[in-house]
Order: sequence, then structure tokens, then C-alpha cells
Amino acid sequence: RFVTDIYSLDNGFLKRFYKFIFLFFRILMSIILLFCMVKDAVIVFPFIVFLIYSLVFKKFSRGCKEAQRGYLRCHSPLCNIYSNTISGKSVINVYEKNWYHLGIYERYVETFRNYCLLKWAITIWASFYIRLIFLILTSYFIMHPHIFFNKMGNLYQGGNYEKIIGTIGYCITFSSRLGVLTKILLCDYTYVEKEMCCVQRLEEFSKLPHEKDCLEEERGEVTPKCDEMEMKGKFDNSGESTSPLPTGIVDPPAIDQSKEKYGVYLENVFVSYKKKVVLDKNSNKYCYTDEDPSLKN
Repeated sequence: RFVTDIYSLDNGFLKRFYKFIFLFFRILMSIILLFCMVKDAVIVFPFIVFLIYSLVFKKFSRGCKEAQRGYLRCHSPLCNIYSNTISGKSVINVYEKNWYHLGIYERYVETFRNYCLLKWAITIWASFYIRLIFLILTSYFIMHPHIFFNKMGNLYQGGNYEKIIGTIGYCITFSSRLGVLTKILLCDYTYVEKEMCCVQRLEEFSKLPHEKDCLEEERGEVTPKCDEMEMKGKFDNSGESTSPLPTGIVDPPAIDQSKEKYGVYLENVFVSYKKKVVLDKNSNKYCYTDEDPSLKN
């Protein structure tokens, strides 16, 4: 999916994916190095991983998905305004005459801004909690000589002091660096997860059945008068339902079902155009009715 999606490629999705793999192995090597320097870190490190997964990762992933969903939902109507502006349309006059759509777009702008701030707030919250949890690991390395040496005298005998202090200094540096790398890793992983979720959503929507019926139901709620006109026309022409087609109209040839989903077969098409009928000028209500059908190639 991510290889064939051009929009994901444009947004640097593959770059994030490779960066995630690189950071994962970098963190893995750093953890192995910490275990080699301080073998007792095996005891406390699973506890740190459990805290990050339960307190940060699950909430951060769920919050980012919700923020991305709201961000995309508000992004599409705003693109409509931008496209009208680029096309040179009189956007101010258009939306001043239609207060309903103007109010909708104003709410979308406000919601879009809130979701942008929410995405930044979630990232800051996750970064703070990750650094706070890794501070526990850093404190463990600081207190390690005093915890695992029964006699404090052994700490200062011979070259033990310089050796242990050097090792602990490296461990503190690596544990602090692990906090930064883990935060970047979670951000990149969540970005990849969001992009995959968006692509999967598009594929699910493209396979939804009865899309035309849903559109007709929505249109029925908005313009019920059109449906009444259509029903009236059906009752008037009920006796002519079995009448043959006019002369000159050729039955369309059989179409391979495997090709139907890739396009529309246009040859000797019996076209029925829609005509816009204004119902109420004050409320700007209108509907579409069928004109006389004609043969088009």
C-alpha cells in the first residue's frame, strides 16, 4: 500500500519508515551496550518499557489517530475555499450571500486550528512523560554503586572508584539519549501508522456498496419536492413502461465485468440530462429534473 500511494510518497512517508527502522536498531544497540556495561540493568529495564507502553504509547497512538482524523475531516472543506480563491472566484461575495455555508466553513476553520494545536499538545505531552520515565532509569544508574555494593569501602579501594564512575557516567549519558531516541521513534511510528490508517480508510471507502443509494437518501432529505415530481412522472408513464425504445437506438454490447470497475464504457449511450429547477429564490433551494432523453455517442 505505501509503495503505490503517491500522496504518501510526496509527504515523505518512506523517509519516515526508513528513519523508524534506523532508530529502532539504534535504540536496540544502545540497550545492549547498557546491559554489557551494567548487567543489573536487565532487572529494571523491562519495567521502564512497560511504563512507556502502558502510560504513553497506547494513549499517544490513539490520540494521534483521533487528531489526524479530525484534521483530515476539516482539511477537505478548507481546500474548497482555497481552490475557489485560486480559480479567481469572488469568494467574499459568494459566501456573504450564503450565511449557512459561511457558518459551516467558519466552524471548520476553528476546528482545524484546534486539531493542529491538539497534535502539538499530544507530542509535547508524550515527550515530557518519556523523559520523566527515563529519569527513573537514570536515577537507577546514579544509585547503582550504593545499592549493589554491600560495603562502601570497596567503592573507594584501588581503581574501583574511577572505573565505576566512568561506567556510570556512560550509562547516564546513554539513558538520557535513549529518552530522546524513544520520543523520536514513537513520533515516527505514529506518523507511519497514521498514513497507513489513512490509506486503509480510502481503500475501505472505495469498496463501500450502495454508494448511489446513500446519495439518493441524502438528496431525499434535502429536496423532497424533487422526489415527488419524479414519482408523479413515474405514475404518469406507468402505462408506457413496456414501450420499445425509439428507432435508431442500438442495444449496448456485453461488457466484460472485469473491466467495469476500471472505467465507463461510452458507446451509443442513452443520455438523460438534468435540468436545474429553482424552488425558492430566497432560501436558495433547487432541484434537478430529467430532460428529454437523447442518443449520444
